[in-house]
Amino acid sequence: MDGRFGLIGRSLVHSYSPRIHAMLGKYEYRLYEMPEENVCSFLRSSGLDGMNVTIPYKKNVVQFIDELSADARAAGSVNTVVRRPDGTLFGDNTDIYGISELIRSVAGNNIAGMKALVLGSGGASAAAVRALSSAGARPVVISRSGENGYSDIEKHSGATLLINATPVGMYPDTGKSPVDLTRLPGLRYVIDMIYNPEKTALLLQADSLGLKNAGGLLMLVAQAARSSELFTGRKLPEDTVASVAKHLAAQIRAGIDPHADLPVIRLLVINGPNLNMLGIREPAIYGNKTYADLVDFIGRRAVGLSDANGAVVFAECFQSNHEGAIVDKIQEAYGTADGIVINPAAYTHTSVAILDALKAVALPAAEVHISDVNSREAFRKVSYAGMACLRTVAGYGFDGYGMAMEFLKDYVMRTGNQ
Repeated sequence: MDGRFGLIGRSLVHSYSPRIHAMLGKYEYRLYEMPEENVCSFLRSSGLDGMNVTIPYKKNVVQFIDELSADARAAGSVNTVVRRPDGTLFGDNTDIYGISELIRSVAGNNIAGMKALVLGSGGASAAAVRALSSAGARPVVISRSGENGYSDIEKHSGATLLINATPVGMYPDTGKSPVDLTRLPGLRYVIDMIYNPEKTALLLQADSLGLKNAGGLLMLVAQAARSSELFTGRKLPEDTVASVAKHLAAQIRAGIDPHADLPVIRLLVINGPNLNMLGIREPAIYGNKTYADLVDFIGRRAVGLSDANGAVVFAECFQSNHEGAIVDKIQEAYGTADGIVINPAAYTHTSVAILDALKAVALPAAEVHISDVNSREAFRKVSYAGMACLRTVAGYGFDGYGMAMEFLKDYVMRTGNQ
């Protein structure tokens, strides 16, 4: 375990944060609801190693922080607090990173000079303005009390991007929208920072108008991932945000409550050399599906193995053609994963280093091979990695990965090895 962390706010009953952080790493993460008058004492004396802060306290906590990051100072709000070894508090605003990732996913990397409307004037709005300004865009804040209001929003009809940073349209008041998009004919992109529901009334209207749009789930995961890195000091893989967001959205669509207090079983799925060439390499043996198809299959299988009454399964995929990189990845799994599914490919028959790494981390592991290696050349029947695995599944194609994942889920649940 990497420490004790949590989320503070006034009402947290609908928070996805514990589920997200459980997919990001193996550390304690709990919800702490409290009135405003308790925030200062909690920050100072809770004993937590770090915490996230949500509405309505993101601006309020600034006064209690010993040192602010440049982003937190610019936004005037904090959503991530880290307790340093000397007891002082460092505050950052990872919402800015989160909204930046969301903007890039919708409008691309080059938004310099783009006029963008930001609805709302709270902490979320400040983060959006900071992200837009840093990227060279021209943000305009629309609020009920500022110089730019909703009543005359048409004067900004040339705006290209709109970001909703208000709670209007959030569950349970899902039928509401902060603005009628037909009043802004120049829009091309619409972002709603709300993540529940997945499609707000605002985004549904954007769909009907043919505007590219996205909800706030990716931002939620991205800011959590950056917070996790600050909490643990561990850099997450580049594809973590997209992977966790995709998994979480699939869980929700499958009817698995994102608020439910369910254990999360983290599986690392490692693929060795030449498996990135699936679909090209010897299709008579390995089939016509690509490595991207395999990653998609593993993600869907993880959701399929998740049970609203049992546990959630999250699978991280990794592929390398290099022995050392695979060894490094196995070592990184120590303390961060509950089990390893591994297809060492050609290293199956040669790599003592991979065998030793699997033994060193001592995590439950299952070996997988797409083809039936026992019916092929004699050298393929020798498996060093298999000596450290609880089970080997060979000859079942992609389904073999699902079988190995199911075995490890059941093993972890049965043994409590989590």
